[in-house]
Amino acid sequence: MIIKYKNELKKITEDIFKIANNFNKEYKNMIEKENKYELDKRIISTTQFSNILRNMNNISCVEEFKLFIRYQESRDKKKKIKWAMELADKKTIAECLIDSINKIIELVDREKSLFENEIDKERLKLECIEKMLGYCYWNVYVEKSALNK
Repeated sequence: MIIKYKNELKKITEDIFKIANNFNKEYKNMIEKENKYELDKRIISTTQFSNILRNMNNISCVEEFKLFIRYQESRDKKKKIKWAMELADKKTIAECLIDSINKIIELVDREKSLFENEIDKERLKLECIEKMLGYCYWNVYVEKSALNK
């Protein structure tokens, strides 16, 4: 499906990259303010992103994925770590990720002419979310590597 609409998806991909960059900037600002030795216990790392990327294969719709992120957040809420850690605007990392997912949904919904049916539309949303998460994973890896130098 992705290959069929290459030119249209190039624009969506550029927008996804911008969304991921905004998320990554928030993440970087957060880790710069943390104590380096406490950081490993508190922040999301490549392990958490690997986990959600791995689970993308088992998810059938965007709402199911959002529920999975909310579940991850609820596990960490008591300690305010990982997915429940608050960023500068008092939103948790999970909430920021869900906001980014909602922006992707809006991007895909605007491209009505791309889809023959709702199944194609949902599949494209999931593929775009997976792409954004890949960018975020890469950024978390780079930021964490820079901290360990």
